[in-house]
Amino acid sequence: MNSAILLAGGSGKRMAQATTDKVLAPLHGKLPSLALCMKAFAESGTVGRIIVATRDKEQRERISALARQCAVTLPLIYVQGGAERADSVLAALEAIPEEDGEALAFIHDGARPLLEAEDLRELCRLASENGAACAGRAVTDTIKMLPDANSAAPQMKDLPRARLRAMETPQVFPGKLIRNAYRKAIEEKQTVTDDAAAAALLGIHPVLYTMPHPNPKLTNAADIDYVNLLLSKRSGQVKAHDTPPFRIGHGYDIHRFAEKRRLVLGGVEIAHTRGLDGHSDADCLCHAIADAILGAAGLPDIGHFFPPGKAETKDMDSLDIVRGAVAKAAELGLKVGNIDASLIAEEPKIAKHVPMMKERLAPALGISPAMIGIKATTNEGIGGLGRAEGIAAHAVALLIAKHEPCQISK
Repeated sequence: MNSAILLAGGSGKRMAQATTDKVLAPLHGKLPSLALCMKAFAESGTVGRIIVATRDKEQRERISALARQCAVTLPLIYVQGGAERADSVLAALEAIPEEDGEALAFIHDGARPLLEAEDLRELCRLASENGAACAGRAVTDTIKMLPDANSAAPQMKDLPRARLRAMETPQVFPGKLIRNAYRKAIEEKQTVTDDAAAAALLGIHPVLYTMPHPNPKLTNAADIDYVNLLLSKRSGQVKAHDTPPFRIGHGYDIHRFAEKRRLVLGGVEIAHTRGLDGHSDADCLCHAIADAILGAAGLPDIGHFFPPGKAETKDMDSLDIVRGAVAKAAELGLKVGNIDASLIAEEPKIAKHVPMMKERLAPALGISPAMIGIKATTNEGIGGLGRAEGIAAHAVALLIAKHEPCQISK
């Protein structure tokens, strides 16, 4: 008998005050993430039991009530979650009866609510035919690896994007095999962040399955809004004919001048005595454009998708942030129609750089340079911008529905 393992005992610290329990918080005004996961497994016919790694007795009681509410008749087994994900997974794997050791174990994060029964059936088929299977998808962003802190070479290293995959769940393995892999990882104090990494310790490498729909995880507070939007599309409450043929968004960004920094605007490096201060390359024009795109799509701002202070976004090329915003809008069936932006700066003179900015921005936006408007003005000596303390940018983005607007579900 195959088993489903749902991980529900995480602390959810990155949710801040948005919810006390992200897997049990109602989504789209209805069922929470964990209930949607249980329903998908129950409807798929792929498993005979659900093992839930939980935080405490109170959470277990709430989950049991949810299962009754959703008419989930599969047996529920509860185990105490551990301090780390690996500890929770191993505790759940130890609960699988020995006679089912060769059967499949589906390991899934209870905070990924967009799981569908068809996904589980396909993963079951792939794992049965190939020994193991995991959900994952190709990386669309440029990924850079930062140098080691002790490295003499400070340059970032580009990773081959065509060979990179972002791992998701479910991840499916024979129960006994993945249990032994986790035992080995914990005994040898190996850090594994997903089940495929544990399996690799035994030389097992799964085939990858890309879901034909987004499969995000509830991690930060803004993820709730994103998932609610996707669920509204899937439920049909927002239909193609209800969605306007275009969406408009506004973005704004401002950065102070700083010594010993490059000045980058619209992807163009401009010779000047000072650059703009920021965690990335501080390209305020790109940031305003990206926020305008995300706003038009009803998504969180760039701080959510490209968090400041993270190592992976340090000195990041902001054209990659624009590409990321365009990709997120595309997931919702939206493409950029045109961009209109204004830069406010006392110095340097910007007008002569505008044609090159358009040339750099156009490929990232997926439009021609003729569909990009960029103006530059001063603040007439008023305020901090007028005293040449920094540069600000405003941007407006028009998004157009591609064919059938905002069709997310299969």
